[in-house]
Amino acid sequence: MAEQIPHGVAQSLINGLASVALREFGRINNVKDELESLTKTVESIRAALLDAENKQEKSLCVQNWVTRLKDVLVAADDLIDEFLLDTFGAFNYIVNQWLQDDFEHGGRAVTFLF
Repeated sequence: MAEQIPHGVAQSLINGLASVALREFGRINNVKDELESLTKTVESIRAALLDAENKQEKSLCVQNWVTRLKDVLVAADDLIDEFLLDTFGAFNYIVNQWLQDDFEHGGRAVTFLF
């Protein structure tokens, strides 16, 4: 039986790599070029997956490649998701601390719309 082609995982990974938080991380840590290169690589993998979809019924080699690639893409996507959750969690903590300190010292209430 043919392995399900992980288009959605590849797209999710591309979206994560294109996120504002990850781009800012790349700029701050001087790895922007590496992240752009990784995005292009994942886009190429996604294109190869489209081609593999037609070939995997006839080729055990392609079926094996798709299975192994799916595992790698899922792990990479999980890593990006974890990074983004940690980033937004840290941002939320900082904003809450700032608001709490401001409130405790008689500051005005500030409303953020996200």
